[in-house]
This record gives sequence, C-alpha cells and structure tokens, in this order.
Amino acid sequence: MYILIVDGGKEAEKLAQVLIAEKHNVAVVEADEERAKTLAEKLDALIIKGDCTDMDILRDAGIDKADVVVAMAEDDKVNLMVTEIAKKENVKSIAARVNDPENESLYLQAGAQMAMSATEAIITSFKNAITAPGEKSILTVANGQVQFLEIFISKTSALNEKKIVDLGLPDDAVISTIEREREAIIPKEDTQIIGGDILFVAAKSEVVDQVYKTLTG
Repeated sequence: MYILIVDGGKEAEKLAQVLIAEKHNVAVVEADEERAKTLAEKLDALIIKGDCTDMDILRDAGIDKADVVVAMAEDDKVNLMVTEIAKKENVKSIAARVNDPENESLYLQAGAQMAMSATEAIITSFKNAITAPGEKSILTVANGQVQFLEIFISKTSALNEKKIVDLGLPDDAVISTIEREREAIIPKEDTQIIGGDILFVAAKSEVVDQVYKTLTG
C-alpha cells in the first residue's frame, strides 16, 4: 500500500518505521525543516517538507495515489483539514489522531474511518495496568464507549476448538479478527477458536470485564 503520514513528530517516525518494515510504500509530510532532514536521513521513505495543509505539498507527497492517509499532527485543526482534503481526493482509508476527545465526532463527519484519541488510549492503558494486569485494550473510540481488545488464547484454554457461537459473549461484543500463525481470519459463527490464536474483540466498555472473564476464565 501507499501510505501518506502527515506530521506527527516522533510518533510519525515510529509508525513509518513499522510500515516500511512491512514493505509498504511510505511518504511523510513534515512542517519542521530540521525534523524533515532527520527523517530523510533515517527513513527509506519520501519526505516532503512543507505546510501540512497545503494542497500542492500534499500532491507532491502523492495524496492522489495514497491508499491510506494518516493525520498525526498535534493540532486538531490541522488534522481535520487533512482529513477533509483526503476525503475530497477520494482516499479510501483515512485515519486521524484526535488531540481533544470531544472532537472525535468531527473527524468522523469529515470522512475519517478511524479517529484515535491518544489521551483515551493512555487513560485506558493505565486503568488496565492498575485494575486488570494482563488485560490489553489497544484502542478506545466514541469517547471511551467502545474498546478494542487483544486477547491471547493459550494452548491449554478451555475454549480450544470451541466455535464462536458457543462462547457466550455478551451481545455488545464481537470478535472482529483472529490472528492465527501470522495469518488474519475474519471469523464466522462456526469458526473454531484454536489455542495460540490472538483474538481482536470490539466491545462496549461496560461489558469489557465480562468479555475478559468469558475468554480468559
């Protein structure tokens, strides 16, 4: 995929490194001149220095051919503008960093498929570390109303070879993806859980405890 990352500093650099390692084509737009030079030296990617909301700059970075645009600036106004531009350019997938959680709905209205609040993610991570060690919530959305969970199924789990329909998950939770031996599976009701699977679950926050109890015992 061709992935365009707009601003974001250290976080953008780390994301770019991961994507490059996975053999994606990556471009980064960086407003700060020194930062852009550093990125050009460290990353095997197209680095464009300039105003992140300038249409000419974004076109130079390849927004017209991007499969994904990721807006990662520390300013919601910038990220919203990038989201709107990407939408007008018919980019299929748009992800944006939400600096103020109250602005999340604005991103979705502007055309972002993914609006991620760093504040909510940090709060969720600390809450889990304090109250539920071993549990892993990888993302929260909708002002904390929904959490995306990553749950490992051990080889000795009582769920081994059980079908999803028989797990007894609450109504407000769904297993969206299973990672099995590094392959992604989109499960159906009759898909069996196998020891060693990693389950990615979307759940309303009020049923998260019940989901963990169901899937980890």
